[in-house]
Amino acid sequence: MFFRVLTPYEAKSLVALLYSEDKTLIERALVTIANCAAFSVNLDFLREVGCIHRLTTLLEDNEVRLPAVQTLGNVVLSEENIRQAKDCLPILMGFVQNSHGDDALRLASLVVLTNIATISEWHEDYCPLLHRLYHLVDSPNPHIQLQSLRLLVNLSCNREMIPSLLAAEGPRKLSSLVVPETNEAILLRVLTLLATLAHAVSEDNLNPSVDLPPEDKAAAPDTIHDDASPTSLQGERYARLFGVSIRDRLVTQTQVLMRKHEDPDIQRQAGKLHAALKD
Repeated sequence: MFFRVLTPYEAKSLVALLYSEDKTLIERALVTIANCAAFSVNLDFLREVGCIHRLTTLLEDNEVRLPAVQTLGNVVLSEENIRQAKDCLPILMGFVQNSHGDDALRLASLVVLTNIATISEWHEDYCPLLHRLYHLVDSPNPHIQLQSLRLLVNLSCNREMIPSLLAAEGPRKLSSLVVPETNEAILLRVLTLLATLAHAVSEDNLNPSVDLPPEDKAAAPDTIHDDASPTSLQGERYARLFGVSIRDRLVTQTQVLMRKHEDPDIQRQAGKLHAALKD
């Protein structure tokens, strides 16, 4: 098994194995390619001999689908490789939406989608997936939970995505994650996501009644009052992310994290979220 820098010929030979009729041989080649992808020069060689195109085709094969997605996650790291993988977005999103009970396939798909989302060019294509991503933040599987948050954080870095992120129906258990007992990796991403969204609402003076995409809006009885006017709604947080009661709870919880949590990054993000919520 290779675990080193490949020659162009070796890269071509490995990709040729992916066209075999022997599924066991394909799986072994996929494992080797995934290992070799640890070397950045191999990413170029593999791309140039058609590896990404072949991996995308293998996503349709039930027998090797999972290792193909996992290998794609290792290969789609450089910008050039990401651009070649753009066509697999709809397939991967379908796996995230519909892989009921198959956490391994869903997780592997989320990893690739997160890698692709490091380029903002196709962020708008992710809009149909936002409701599901928020739902997966409530997942009992911590790996699914964390990877969904990583993807949401990547998308939130694009200011043009903020309205859609605010309009999507947020996680049911969001505020329960903003506590010291939450896994630090998960807590940091929850705080980073919420702080980014809250700052955007404050800085851009977003009005949920007019500034969010109507087709993506989730019902928000906790936020929209009977006597609410566009003026009074300015600065209100939308749906399950920043409903009135949730916002008040987050203010209290971020104060606790700022004072008591030992991780400086978590303290900093809690402070950013707290400041934005108090604006």
